[in-house]
Amino acid sequence: MQKLGIVAGAGALPALIAQMTLAKGLTPVIVTIDGHEHSDFSPLETQGFGLTQIESIIGHFQSQDVSDIVMVGKVERPVITADTVIDATSAKLLQETLPHGDDAALRAILQVVQQAGLRVLPVASLVPDQKLPVDYDNQQGQPTDKDSISLAVKAHKRLSPLDVGQAVFVQANRVLAIEAAEGTDEMIKRAGTLVSNDGHCVFFKASKVTQNKLLDPPVIGLDTIQNCITAGVNTIAIEAEHCLLAAPLPQIEALCAGHDIRLVSVTIYEEQA
Repeated sequence: MQKLGIVAGAGALPALIAQMTLAKGLTPVIVTIDGHEHSDFSPLETQGFGLTQIESIIGHFQSQDVSDIVMVGKVERPVITADTVIDATSAKLLQETLPHGDDAALRAILQVVQQAGLRVLPVASLVPDQKLPVDYDNQQGQPTDKDSISLAVKAHKRLSPLDVGQAVFVQANRVLAIEAAEGTDEMIKRAGTLVSNDGHCVFFKASKVTQNKLLDPPVIGLDTIQNCITAGVNTIAIEAEHCLLAAPLPQIEALCAGHDIRLVSVTIYEEQA
């Protein structure tokens, strides 16, 4: 593998993947998704396509002799207007997946990409150190709000089979918000308006039981942590070994320490322990 195709959604992780690709002596071939706020890839070149131009994306990689790709970063479902360019493959996928959840749409896209001869690599395989190990705690030995964390885990496990989002916000053993279609950061902002003056606040994020970790692993970065700080979060709990960090751990630890944020890892499913 001399080249790696990167389908870049929003967030900081795509640029981190590109940097690590270069560090390994590989050439990143970057496709950005139109309508999404992207990382700064300079001085690397990028090519933009709409999410409804799947044939063009595949064709671009094939023309660049790319056989291995990674899909990374947050991607919103496309808003279809009269000016939207939709190729035949994308139209078929939209027809098949619109009535269903995000997981079904991702599985369908994966099948099309693989049938075109492209191998999709898991993001985690490219950044093996960008996650928290089991039993991580940046304030080891200090008392923690185990009840609120436990409630967040229970709520998440009950809802995740329904393809509901990856995050839960709890204060004083009371669920304030659950991530839905708005995404993690908007959920945190919404929950922040519900926080009272007393009681410990916990933000929790983990993969859904149906999560396609090949295409859509849970991710947390500096922006999400900053939103947690603004919302009044005291503890950030994320799934050990599976929730990816969109920034180097020392940067995340420094931001948490500067605002007295407890950062812990939690094992969710026994088979993942």
